[in-house]
Amino acid sequence: MKDFHGIDWSVSANMNYNKNEITELFFGRDEHVWGDFLLKVGKPLQEFYYVKWAGVDPRDGYNMWYDKNGNLTKVFSEDDMVFTGKQRYAPWSGGFGTRFDWKGLTVSADFSFMLGQYMINNERWFTENPQFASKDNQTVDMLTMWQKPGDITNISTPESPMQFDTHLLEDASFMRLKNLTVSYSLPKTWMRKTHFMNGCRVYFVGRNLLTFTKYKGYDPEVDSNVQLGNYPNTKQYSVGLELTF
Repeated sequence: MKDFHGIDWSVSANMNYNKNEITELFFGRDEHVWGDFLLKVGKPLQEFYYVKWAGVDPRDGYNMWYDKNGNLTKVFSEDDMVFTGKQRYAPWSGGFGTRFDWKGLTVSADFSFMLGQYMINNERWFTENPQFASKDNQTVDMLTMWQKPGDITNISTPESPMQFDTHLLEDASFMRLKNLTVSYSLPKTWMRKTHFMNGCRVYFVGRNLLTFTKYKGYDPEVDSNVQLGNYPNTKQYSVGLELTF
């Protein structure tokens, strides 16, 4: 904490790193399918195992994928699923904060972050799916859907169905302003003049005010490997008056 002529300023921070590896499975197995994941000895827990998407062919608007040998193909097959090197659980996490005090004014802010976590954005299956374009609400990205040879886009022609592949797998790393508090306490000399009140403090509190992320879904701070209809963390505002007698 620094004190400059009545000014107090403090900063705090913490960081965590977690690395995990599956060393053994039951009955001596080397691998086991568990829900949407393939558990494999030597791999991290819940590393995503999907077919790798290679984009949309500008010549005909069809989706392309990589097979297990790294060759391009327009035939989707779950036999070409591979480990992506991307996992559900963030290896890096932490937070930092600061507090500033001066003549009864206090400002404090606390941030949290998670780095290296990934999540399937299942909502894009419905909002960016060419096969739903004529009947369901879609995102503005659908305005770039492939229409003629030469179009460069990530939205295929309806003749090439969307699949659950790595194009729905998004980097869900984020940094978020979790809490911001601004308050002012009236001087003690003023309180003495009232003869009945020992303190008066007015304050504003905001939660989840800012989020920095590349994730396209509603909220990257969701404890799930697939996001579909999860209720996001909300922005919250509150003001108050605290009186001490």
